Amino acid sequence: MIDKNNLLRSRLEDYVEDSYSENDYVKFTDFLDEFECSVVIEFFKSICFENYILFGGYEQASRKMLAVFSDDTPNNFPFEILKLQFSNKDYLNHRNILGALMNLNIARSTIGDICLIDEQAYIFCTTAAAVVIKNELEYVGRSKILISEAEPMMDYSPKKVSEQYVISSERLDCIISAVTNCSRNKAEELISSSLVFVNGAIEKNSSKKIKENSKISVRGFGKFEITDLSERTRRDKIKLKIFKFI
Repeated sequence: MIDKNNLLRSRLEDYVEDSYSENDYVKFTDFLDEFECSVVIEFFKSICFENYILFGGYEQASRKMLAVFSDDTPNNFPFEILKLQFSNKDYLNHRNILGALMNLNIARSTIGDICLIDEQAYIFCTTAAAVVIKNELEYVGRSKILISEAEPMMDYSPKKVSEQYVISSERLDCIISAVTNCSRNKAEELISSSLVFVNGAIEKNSSKKIKENSKISVRGFGKFEITDLSERTRRDKIKLKIFKFI
């Protein structure tokens, strides 16, 4: 079985070699998920390579394209933003939209973030995927879709809601258990399975103490930002305050 991490690192080695040997070299990948982005960052850090950018259309994007270059930093990335308008808002959610896109037989890596704004969906996708989507996507669930091209969304910030929990420790497993509403054992399983990211990097240490302002992603459960860990209850428990991205 091919190790995807080693395959990605091998590709990165080729990109670096080409960037050193070719003038005006620029290589773009498709969209990488958070795990792949963490592999990219760690690999380039290990070889002190700085001629790269990870960008997904806006600052807090989860899925990002990688650009490796030899000289000048590229100004434009080869993706488009499509706006989807729904005739039936009941089907306006990430799961339905992603399912409809995958039914078009396009690769997951050609789709970046899906952002829901003012009862509309915005899809970041490669140019090739955009052609297929515009030509073939007619419905999401039972909702008729109207597709148009959208303007850049550099200043976009995901919506978030404030939530509060009571936890016994700042340990990662305690926090994951609280925000995902699962047992500590399940939280430890998520962490050990490389499904938990802290500030963009995989974190497999369940006992790691998490600090305020940390951003945590749990694959399948969403993204969270720790806003406050300073308050205590009468029983000396910790009041965990977070923003949950929606």
